[in-house]
Amino acid sequence: MIVYSGQTLTIKIKGSSHSPKIDFTIDGFPAGLALNQEEIRRQLDRRSAFTKDYATPRKERDQYMISSGLENGKTTDLPIKGYFLNENTQSKDYDQFKKIPRPSHVDYVLLQTEGEQANLAGGKNFSGRMTLPLVFAGAIAKDLLAKKDIHIGSHFLELYRIKDAHFDPVNLRKHNLEALSDQLPFIDKENESKLKDQVAAFKQSKDSFGGIVEVAILGDLNFLGGPYFKRLQSSLAKMLLAIPGTKGISFGNGFDATKLKGSENNDVFILENQVIKTKTNRAGGLNGGVANGMPILFDLAFKPTSSIGQAQTSLNLESKEQENLLIEGRHDPAFILRTPAIVENMTALVLYDLLVSQEDKSLREKIDQVDRQLIDLYLERMAITDQVALVKAKNKMAVEDKLREGHIMDHFSRKYPDYSKEITDLYQSIFRSSKARQENILRKQKAAYGLIGRTLSYSYSKEIHERYADYIYELIELRPEELASFLERPALKGLNVTIPYKKAVIPMLDELTYEAKKIGAVNVIKFLDDKKIGYNTDFYGFKKLLINQGIYVKDKKVLVLGTGASAQTIEAVLKNMGAKAISFVSRNGPLNYDNLYERKDYEVLVNTTPVGMTPNTEQLLVDLDRLPSLKYVADINYNPLYSRLVVEAKKRGLVAAGGLDMLIYQAKKAVEIFTDKKIYQKEAHKVRNDIFASKMNIVLVGMPGSGKTTIGRQLATKLNKKHVDLDEEFFNLHGVRPSQVIEEDGEDKMREMESEVVKKFGMMNNLVISTGGGVVTRHDNYYHLKQNALIIQIDRSVYKLSTKNRPLSQGGVRHLFKMHENRKKSYAMFSDVTVKNDGYFKYAVEDILELIKKEINHM
Repeated sequence: MIVYSGQTLTIKIKGSSHSPKIDFTIDGFPAGLALNQEEIRRQLDRRSAFTKDYATPRKERDQYMISSGLENGKTTDLPIKGYFLNENTQSKDYDQFKKIPRPSHVDYVLLQTEGEQANLAGGKNFSGRMTLPLVFAGAIAKDLLAKKDIHIGSHFLELYRIKDAHFDPVNLRKHNLEALSDQLPFIDKENESKLKDQVAAFKQSKDSFGGIVEVAILGDLNFLGGPYFKRLQSSLAKMLLAIPGTKGISFGNGFDATKLKGSENNDVFILENQVIKTKTNRAGGLNGGVANGMPILFDLAFKPTSSIGQAQTSLNLESKEQENLLIEGRHDPAFILRTPAIVENMTALVLYDLLVSQEDKSLREKIDQVDRQLIDLYLERMAITDQVALVKAKNKMAVEDKLREGHIMDHFSRKYPDYSKEITDLYQSIFRSSKARQENILRKQKAAYGLIGRTLSYSYSKEIHERYADYIYELIELRPEELASFLERPALKGLNVTIPYKKAVIPMLDELTYEAKKIGAVNVIKFLDDKKIGYNTDFYGFKKLLINQGIYVKDKKVLVLGTGASAQTIEAVLKNMGAKAISFVSRNGPLNYDNLYERKDYEVLVNTTPVGMTPNTEQLLVDLDRLPSLKYVADINYNPLYSRLVVEAKKRGLVAAGGLDMLIYQAKKAVEIFTDKKIYQKEAHKVRNDIFASKMNIVLVGMPGSGKTTIGRQLATKLNKKHVDLDEEFFNLHGVRPSQVIEEDGEDKMREMESEVVKKFGMMNNLVISTGGGVVTRHDNYYHLKQNALIIQIDRSVYKLSTKNRPLSQGGVRHLFKMHENRKKSYAMFSDVTVKNDGYFKYAVEDILELIKKEINHM
């Protein structure tokens, strides 16, 4: 596949000179663009040999077909996809060249790089025929540039012994370019007849010739280009030297500048009619790689056609002897004669791509500046809104004032009628945000129970407390300066405390329990008789986690990651349960993440840091393979359900657990403190299982066509979870089907894009996820799927697998058996359990529901 990846444009070309067709995909042109079909056809005809007696005898109509990306002649949001047919091929002419490669041709290097299977027909995808889609795309770009008054033209400067005049480097105008012939462009028209005589002579002698095409670019390029790899000539050279047969490019004076003095080569700046320009244009319109406003001029050199009809000698690769070689077939005496259309349209692609990128960047910078001002004003407005909320709370006023909101929107809509809808949408959004903030402030004012912390979007505490007790529990995010005043609010009855306030609240309390005082951290505050009493129920929660999950610390050496408030609680529990030795790791302490591996005898690892929490779930602080004595791992983080640390530990056969049990049981103890009521173990276990079930994903893996999607939909209905089909979400995220990516870019590219989808949905909760059959071929996907999930393999007989619309499943039963054999170990590695699907989906769903109940009780 040939790929051009620009700043905004991407062009992919698949096929070869003698394949049935040449497919192309063009992405980056704006949606809603009406294609100038007449101009596209004109440019393709300029390139075509169909009506040219001086060109190759291979005559192709170069008709194109568009399969997607166009509706009613206008571009859509999708890439333009289409193809050109190859209708006049003679591949048999090329068989002999595997033994005796043609001089100066691609045969030898193809044989060396691809071996005996190399297809030499027409030069494969090295052929000039592959420029067809580039001319097609370039014609669109050229038309768009013309609308910006930017024009590109070219003529033959030299063709063997025929020499044409140069473009006027200073006074060149658009009409000069328009006067050039579409077919054989010369400034001196007499050269056209000379050329025809020269072509006839070369045909008779069965030889070929090359030459030089001079190219001009006119119009305001707005100082396009930049230093080093952003130089405009660098971008042009990269594109134009990709054209088969090119041998060199020269801008302005080019190599002739080496024969001049600086005083002779420099361009003096002058002012003419209030316009700054240069008196001469020896630099070809470029200074330092940037367009300076003068015409951009460059020469592009093309070699003679390599395949000629004369007898030549070459090396027989088998005998290693020189042999005579006569190349039969259809020969082009001078392929250069069809290159002006290619050169101009490929130049247009570069200019359009860079100009759009430049315009986008300029616009983005302006938008960024406005956005900064908008954010400052928005935050100022929100701060005033917060003050209004306090006034409303004090005076017991309603949060929402529909009448005032309507007056504001009506006033500005009448003042700016052209933007009435946008103004209404903007203010509706602002009012929603303001209302949400004010309601949150009022909840803080009225809250009796809740959790205080800095960032709480990850917390499950509200769901847990409201399952345990008959009270409303709020998640209350506080800035540090709000903490002290909040704790003085009279409505408070009980609070949980989390990062970063477990130590900060202590000076603000009236009493501490023995555990809280000893540990030096508070996670529960009870408000009783005008007193604020601090407790530590994390002690109880972590102890229950160790007991419930079978993590034994008695007489063990324990490594604790982190030294914060949570680490102090964990230390107290470990000592209470008889740990032999406890070592603490911090980033800059005496025991840190660089030297902790010097000791090999740690048996228990506990993570108390937030590393690995949602959304940064890929992070991992330690390499478990370098801690050979480990038997147990505990991570007090509970979101995701299985942190990266826990998953990696379980993969190595260690006993490992996340922090959900700690959260459930510290909450149980907190509720008992708040309500003075005993909660029995059976009820706590039920709450734990309910929370686990409501957060857990069910992920289905298995061979393509095994029934994952059908089973997934039914499971989602039964479990009251949302169903996600990763193949559908692939399309929603990337705008293209997995099968299309496989066809155009190969399976590796599709798997890379699939992993982005896996990562996105694996982080979410309460889903049933049906995966693609090959998701297991990338082992990195395992953690992203496992972090919140029970993974179930759907196992179905290979003979019953559906292959419809599955490109990787084509090839019959033997191919499917081979695929299954290749993936069998990966399916086993990914899955926690396996369920048979013999075609009775109902029974497979029932089996899975039973498995889920059992698994939750053991998790």
